[in-house]
Order: sequence, then C-alpha cells, then structure tokens
Amino acid sequence: MNAIDFINSITLQTALPIYVVNGEDVVLRQKVVEKLQSLIAEDYKTFNSIVFESVSSLDEIYNALQQLPVFSDKIMVIVKELVKYNDNDKKFLEQYYKNPNPMCVLVVVDAESAIKAKNIEYVDCSKLSTGSLVSYLTNFFNKRNVAIEQKAIEKIVLFCDNNLQKINNEAEKLCLFTNNITCEIVDNNITPDINNSIFAFTNALADKNNDEALAILQVLLQRGESEGFILALISAQYRKMFYCATSNQENDDIAKAIGVSPKAVYVVKKIANKYSVKALKFIMDKMYEVELGFKSGEYVVSTALVIAISNIIVANRR
Repeated sequence: MNAIDFINSITLQTALPIYVVNGEDVVLRQKVVEKLQSLIAEDYKTFNSIVFESVSSLDEIYNALQQLPVFSDKIMVIVKELVKYNDNDKKFLEQYYKNPNPMCVLVVVDAESAIKAKNIEYVDCSKLSTGSLVSYLTNFFNKRNVAIEQKAIEKIVLFCDNNLQKINNEAEKLCLFTNNITCEIVDNNITPDINNSIFAFTNALADKNNDEALAILQVLLQRGESEGFILALISAQYRKMFYCATSNQENDDIAKAIGVSPKAVYVVKKIANKYSVKALKFIMDKMYEVELGFKSGEYVVSTALVIAISNIIVANRR
C-alpha cells in the first residue's frame, strides 16, 4: 500500500500484526511512523508505544512483542532501523507471523527495501507521483490559508524533483514569505537542479509515464536549458544506469566509478532495475548513434533529442 493511502485509512482496530515501512523518501517514512504512534492514546503512550531506535537483530525485540497493552486495544512496537537484515531475521518474521501477539503491532522501518518475507504488509514510501504531490501541496497551502496558482504548485514539485522533504521545506519558506504565491515567486525563490529534473525525467520514462516525462522536458526547455545539454545529460544518465545494472561492485565503489554520491547510486539503481539489461544496452547503442548523427551534422539537435526519447520509449516496449 502506498504511504498516503495508508496514512489516510489506518486505525488501531484495523492494524495488522506486521508492517514493513520501506522506500527512499525519509519524510514519508517519518509521517507513517508518526501516524502509527498517534493511534496510541497520549496518556498511555509510555506503556503502549515501544520504540527501538536501532537493533542489530530482530531477536532483540522478542520480549517487547510478548507484552500486553495497558488501557488500549493494542501495543505498538516500532523498530526505526534494522542494521542489517539477514536470513535469521526473515525466519523470525515468518515464524512470528504464524503466531503473532494479537494485541501487538510490529513496525519495522526498512529504508533499503531489503526485507522480503511472506505475509507482511508493506507500506511504500517511494517518491510520490507528481499528481499525488500536487494534491498534497494543494491541501498543504489550503490548511494554511495561502493562495497559490496551480502552475506554481506544479513548478514546486518539479523544481524539488518530487522529493517530499525538499517540497515541505520550500513550501514552508514560501508561506513565511507571502500568502499569495505566484509562478514568478516560485521562480525567484526556488533554485531547480537540472540533474534532479533528469532523474525525474528518466524515472517517468522507466515507469512508462510518457506524458509526465514530456511535461518535465517541456519545463526544462521553457527554463532555457539547451537541447544539446539535456541530450548529453540523458545519455549520461543511461550510461550510469547501464553501469549499475551490470556491476557487482559495492555502492561506494560504483559511486566513485560513475562520479556520483553513494546516495545517488541508490536512485540510479532503482530506475535501472525497471529495465532489463538488454533494454539498457539497446538504449545505449541508440544513444551513441544519435549523438554521432548530431555531431556529424546528420540532424539538428532538436531532431536528435526527439529520436533519443523515441528510442527510450521503444525500449520500454521490448
């Protein structure tokens, strides 16, 4: 279940025995945990909400899972970080699921999405879609009685690369600045990162959301980014994806090899995993042909960009 649907629907009475909160959006993960903790009455939270900041093995929480709630339907046991998930932890979860404490809700936050076990409810805290974030921001500003143009909301989402943490920070700053936000105010107060936009663009293509990808491209062009520069960044992104998909190195070593941060490797890998290696190789070969045609004067840069994007869309259908 995606995080927003989960937050809007979960109650203490309907809560299942085990939840794994995964995905890269740290703000969403935090909001899910906060929502779960809010289900416990404040007066009895000391007794009914047990939080482990970090554990090296799920065996460490066994005793907590056997406790009974005090003046509450259920007790909440939250593990904010499982240092390294292994086969013993998998067995622990699967065995616990067979005979759980019916008055206990176990929540494990798993940022790396490593936990794979049967019969577990996953709460997906991956980056939200553009549409979901636009709705989120609309509610955000409505609650604060701040007027904002629809296009301005869309710009905030794009400029922040669908990153909820950055979106929250920028939205809070804009609310302090004015109670009537226009596109011009967004343009003057939020600095977009073209690399983030390219991440968002390639991710949209990987998800076969071509309309969203083309909308991102349109904004980049409207911002004055050159078609040649955009083409070069798209090509470089797919080279990084191909490297990640075919490398057996650790993330730190991959980061050094492709010139990005270890955190960025996680994002690149996530997008790359949406393709087969064969499809990525096809895109790489076609990118080389397009760049060669552009540099040799066979086509102008605008044509080269259209052909490159068309080839990526074709690869998605293979």
